[in-house]
Amino acid sequence: MKLTLILSAAILASMVVTAQADTVPCLLRVNSVEEVSTVVPRGQSYQYILELYDFGPGAPTNPPRWTVLFFGTKNEVADIPPTGEPYPGVYPLGTFALTGFQNPLAGGLTGVYTRYVVILDLSGNVVCTSNNVEVTLQ
Repeated sequence: MKLTLILSAAILASMVVTAQADTVPCLLRVNSVEEVSTVVPRGQSYQYILELYDFGPGAPTNPPRWTVLFFGTKNEVADIPPTGEPYPGVYPLGTFALTGFQNPLAGGLTGVYTRYVVILDLSGNVVCTSNNVEVTLQ
């Protein structure tokens, strides 16, 4: 009986650890305004979609608020300062469309852009680093 209880507790603990390891507290994706795509023709707008999830035990409360810094490359060459490029606003948990991005009709920005965001608490501490996303401006 005790062995069964111990084994059950061990299995439950390993399931909790596995579930926590699979949690992605912040996720970034990109899509154009007209359709979900990572290829943006000239003259078209696009946006990044940021998802902020529950950060688990120890997550900030009252409610949590974070700032967003963009980092990345254009054609594999850094095109954002090493300190990052802040995106305006303060964000709680949820899904947000980060707008204001456009591929100019005249061109000039053609290339493959790789971006990720770093989420900071209001004291400037890193809370999460997102996945990389790629967007191709034609």
